[in-house]
Amino acid sequence: MSQLRIALLLILPTIYSFLVPDGKGDVFPGYVMLESGQRLEGLVVLGTFIESELKVKFIDRGKKKAFTPEEISAYGYEKTVVDDLGKKRRRWVHYERMEALEPPRIFAPTRVFVEREVAGDLDLFCFYIQLRGNVERPYHYYYLLRRADDTLVKLTETDYREVLGEELRAYPALVQRLGKRQFEFADVVRMLRDYNYWRQNQHAPEEYRVSPENFDG
Repeated sequence: MSQLRIALLLILPTIYSFLVPDGKGDVFPGYVMLESGQRLEGLVVLGTFIESELKVKFIDRGKKKAFTPEEISAYGYEKTVVDDLGKKRRRWVHYERMEALEPPRIFAPTRVFVEREVAGDLDLFCFYIQLRGNVERPYHYYYLLRRADDTLVKLTETDYREVLGEELRAYPALVQRLGKRQFEFADVVRMLRDYNYWRQNQHAPEEYRVSPENFDG
């Protein structure tokens, strides 16, 4: 595949990456997964970044209840996505329960809900923590990479090249691009989708292909 074609394929998915901003209290159709494995359909009331990791407010047949990670294993909701042309689509946002590496805020538990950005051979989660006393930047985030054995690897803006270089070493077509334009920290979600696509598709490891999922948001 030519370098020009790869560049075009990497740029095009960004058209679909602009989401309608969520606000606290907004209500979306969604679900919660009970410990029994039963999935309840209803409405999810959105909280802040941190609140969404600690609990979820759920409306089931007109009754509102707050669930914590001690009570349910996952939840999700469907929201509106807008592209550069103003066209709207629907996109699911999924949260899974896990034992995080640190609490999202002081005195909070480490057993939390974390947003899953990518699912596949390697799962990718986005984890927010609260920065105390920082009015201009109240939140900070990093990624959590979950391996097949369920171990977690922290992925930050300062170490993503080293971490991904090791974790994705079987796919040199991607690894050799790490740190270059369109293969930086802001592109981690897309890169993990492309890696999982290679794992599933098993095309030549020296050939870079863009996952169809990157065109779907």
